[in-house]
Amino acid sequence: MTEEGQSEAGPAKRGRPRKFDRDEVLGRLMVLFWAQGYEDTSHADIRAASGLSGSSLDRAFGTKLELFITVLEHYHQATAPIVAPLADPSAGLAVIDGWLDIVDDALASEPSPSGCLVVSTITQPIAEDARVAQRAQDYLGRLSDALRSVLEHAVALGEVPEDAVERRLALLMGGYIGFLTAAGSPLGTSAARAMVAGLKETIGLWMGVDDGA
Repeated sequence: MTEEGQSEAGPAKRGRPRKFDRDEVLGRLMVLFWAQGYEDTSHADIRAASGLSGSSLDRAFGTKLELFITVLEHYHQATAPIVAPLADPSAGLAVIDGWLDIVDDALASEPSPSGCLVVSTITQPIAEDARVAQRAQDYLGRLSDALRSVLEHAVALGEVPEDAVERRLALLMGGYIGFLTAAGSPLGTSAARAMVAGLKETIGLWMGVDDGA
């Protein structure tokens, strides 16, 4: 070698960038950030989980923050089935009751990681970044819009007073954030499922004798 990076035959040739399955890598990194949080995930962790070199990661995703934003977008797409049970709101409150059964089944399966990547992210300092905050808002807004549509149909069915839609939407969203926060905390899935059961009882009251609360 006559100089660093060169031989007598000339400069060393760079290899082609390594090809990889983008969705597969994002799926592994999604689980990593979900389990450890943004701040506690190091570049070494990211390289190990992705199986890629730092340079390959930089070329594909940019900085750690830019990578995390891409992971949040991937999570948003991967969790589309969460709102699927709410897609036909015409049955009113029964749709939400059934949706909570699906949520409870998901909690009972003891997923790893538990809880929700977005819900855990909004409690971390990284949520102060405007781009991260926007992705979280998009995620929660998708569910909020679906629940609002169901509640508005429930008004037409006489199950919900028109002036109670905003209060009940706030309760449902608060409950969703609450039981997913509990699932990802030391309280664990048993507490989260108890919260789901409590919310189902409340919906049962809405579907029965309605005092307009």
